[in-house]
Amino acid sequence: MKIIVKGITDIKELASKLEGVANTTALMLERDNPDVKINGFSVVEAEVSVKYDIEGYDEPQMITVNHGAGSEIFTWVVDGNETENNKDESLFDDACKAIMRGEKPEFKEVQSEFKYDDLLLESSDKFLGMRKDLFTHKDGFKVVQVFQEGKLIQEYILRPKEKE
Repeated sequence: MKIIVKGITDIKELASKLEGVANTTALMLERDNPDVKINGFSVVEAEVSVKYDIEGYDEPQMITVNHGAGSEIFTWVVDGNETENNKDESLFDDACKAIMRGEKPEFKEVQSEFKYDDLLLESSDKFLGMRKDLFTHKDGFKVVQVFQEGKLIQEYILRPKEKE
């Protein structure tokens, strides 16, 4: 489930809204599915935007940093007990930084793991000067290849999740 909270709220109100929505959903699931018993819930991932009331400004302000590629929102990443932020160094990869500077990102060429004769092209899309091809492999799974200026720069496999 995904919860989208809009508007300005304080931390206690946010926690209360999240818990209320999660509890209401649990009750709804149990009501609509008598064979289901919900034993609780946990927050798997959350992304929260925080603005600061700064003296001299009419509106609350989003804090940004600039590492030469343009302004980016000041960000904390909290993973368990580990934390990092982008105060001194951007969290963006080189491709994103190039796009922010208005440049075309350059990627390294990779070699395909597959024989061309084993792939049947299903679709092809163009984006940001690149081409993405979707293939069906002769063994039934899907293969995606991404090209920049005719060079293969990324390849990955799409397989359905195996049932347990």
